[in-house]
Amino acid sequence: MSKIIHLPVSKSLYIRYLIYTYATRGIILPAMVRDGEDVHTVVAGLSRIQEGILVADGQVTVIHVGDCGAAFRFLLPLLATTPGKWLLTGSNRLLQRPHHPLLAALREAGADISEQNHELMITGKTLHATTLNICCEKSSQYASALLLSRNRLGFTKIKITPPPEQMPSYPYLLMTEKVIEDMNNREVLPCNEDIERDWSAAAFWYGWTSLSEKESYRLPGLSLQSWQGDAIAARWFNFMGVHTAPAKNGISISKDVYFSRQDPLNFNVLHYPDLALVVACTAVCQKRTLTLHGITCLNLKESKRLDLLSENIMPYACTYQHPDKDMVIFVPRKTFPSRHRFYSHNDHRLAMAFALFSRVSQITIDNLTCTQKSYPEWLTYFIDKPYLSLR
Repeated sequence: MSKIIHLPVSKSLYIRYLIYTYATRGIILPAMVRDGEDVHTVVAGLSRIQEGILVADGQVTVIHVGDCGAAFRFLLPLLATTPGKWLLTGSNRLLQRPHHPLLAALREAGADISEQNHELMITGKTLHATTLNICCEKSSQYASALLLSRNRLGFTKIKITPPPEQMPSYPYLLMTEKVIEDMNNREVLPCNEDIERDWSAAAFWYGWTSLSEKESYRLPGLSLQSWQGDAIAARWFNFMGVHTAPAKNGISISKDVYFSRQDPLNFNVLHYPDLALVVACTAVCQKRTLTLHGITCLNLKESKRLDLLSENIMPYACTYQHPDKDMVIFVPRKTFPSRHRFYSHNDHRLAMAFALFSRVSQITIDNLTCTQKSYPEWLTYFIDKPYLSLR
C-alpha cells in the first residue's frame, strides 16, 4: 500500500494570491502552520504595510523579508504605490541578488526609491504609468511583480524581454497570469486549502522513489494539469525510473521495478531552476551522466547553487561547467564513500537534494532546519533515521 506524503501548499501560487488579493482588495489572506516560511514572510510584510499606513508622517516603517526573494520583489511595487516612508531590507545574500531591472522599471513609472547599502528607502505615492519596460534576463519575477500590482501602477502596456524561450523561470510568469485571471473571475476569496500542493517539494519524493527498490507514494493535492511548471518532474523522472498515475485527490508515484537504463540524461533547467539540484543528485546516485542546460541563473538563488553542488558532490562525481550554458556531471567511481558530510549553506533546495545521498551512503547534513523555508513537514519524515544524521 502506498504511503501518503503530505506536501505544503505551493508557495509560488499562494504568494501570488496573497499579493494580488492585497493589491486589488486590500485584504490579507492568512498563512497556515504547514505553510513554508516564505508564505509567512509575505503575510508579515503585508501586515507591516497595514501598520505603516497608520504611523505618523515622516516615520519610516522597516520591512525585513529575510532571504525571501519573492517577498522582496513582490512587495516593492506595493510599497512604491502606498503613501508613507518604507525601508525594505533582507539578508545579506538577498540584498546581493539582482533586483535592478525591477527598480529601473519602477523608477521609469515615477517611483521614489533610493538605495542605501543595497537596502531600499521608498517614499510611496500615487503613480500613473502608461507603458513599462522590464528586462527579465535574470528572473521572470520582475514582470510578475509589476503585473500583480498593475492596478496600483496604472500602466496599460508592458513590454517584457527577452522572448519566452530565453527567459529564466518563464512558467512562473504564466502562473502569475493564471492567478490574476482566476482572481478576476472570483467572487469568493481563495482559501489556503484551495491551492494546489507544491510540485517543487514533490520533486524530492520523485528522486527518493527513483533510488528505492520498489517503493510507492501517494501525493494528495497535486494535478498533472498543473499551473506549476515544475509538474514537468513527472515526465523527467519517468526517464529515471518513476511511474506517475492520477490518484484520488492527487497523484501516485512508484518505482518501475524493471527499470535499468544507464544512458546519459539531458535536461534544460532554464524554465525549471528548482528541479536542477534534485535531478542532479538523483542522477549521481544512479551513476548516470547528466547534462544540465540553461544554468544561467542558478548561482543567483539563495546560494551559489551550482558552485556548492560541485563542491559537495566531489567524493561522488566530477563536474564540468561551461559558464552560463551547461554543466556536465559524470560518475567515474565504481563505489561511493561509506560516509560523507554535506553543507547546506542555509539553502533549503540544497539540503533536500543532498538528503538523497542517504540512499547510497551514511551522511550528515548541516542545518537541515533551513528546509522550513519551503517544506516545514519534510524533516518529520527523517527524524531518527540511522542513515541521515541531523545537525
